[in-house]
Amino acid sequence: MNCTTNGQLRPFPTLQFRWWMPGVVLFAMAAGLLLYAAGSTIGDEWFTVGSGKWWGLTAVLHLPFFVILFFLVIGLIERIGFYWKGRAPEQPGPLPAEFPTVCVQLPMFNEHAVARRVIEAAANMTWPADRLTIQVLDDSTDEDTRRLVEQVCRQVQARGIDCHVLHRTNRQGYKAGALEEGRKQTDAEFLAIFDADFVPPPITCCGPYRTSICQTAVPIPVWRWCRRSGDT
Repeated sequence: MNCTTNGQLRPFPTLQFRWWMPGVVLFAMAAGLLLYAAGSTIGDEWFTVGSGKWWGLTAVLHLPFFVILFFLVIGLIERIGFYWKGRAPEQPGPLPAEFPTVCVQLPMFNEHAVARRVIEAAANMTWPADRLTIQVLDDSTDEDTRRLVEQVCRQVQARGIDCHVLHRTNRQGYKAGALEEGRKQTDAEFLAIFDADFVPPPITCCGPYRTSICQTAVPIPVWRWCRRSGDT
């Protein structure tokens, strides 16, 4: 049957299964058995301690408790197992004969205090210089910050690393828009994105992280990051 809303027929909402429904059914069965036994002429037989019917009713009433206890025991065993043995770390995969190209994108906006640090950290990453590109996506409106960014990029270029600055005339999309603009200007196989507040370690593209580069089909792998002290 359908109900009418503004002259249009719409179907009644279908009943969806919920986790608590089996418990309601068991409670209703137990309550029905209890009421039946209390009002029956054979109620004394039902409640004779040790009788078969008494044990049956007791088991039904305690069934939800035993189900909960079962899951608690399974969870406790799982936690003890992880604490005792843990999970073996995944071994890094072998690097290919020719390293893939990596483009490091550094979006920033008026971040004069950390601009030099993040650019130099990206330039110190362990990766062949001819396979590494650094894009400094600087939307800064502060002239001092712009001059600093350009100066640091020239110093990195002097080391033989492809590092260039992208200044946009508008901030459409903010940092996400800058990342998209930079993506259009690179043909690198992988993208590594670090905000100006981050300091990528030298082994970001090597060591244990090479598993992500060598075994993933996604050209933008996501890695774990940690915080520095609050005053740096």
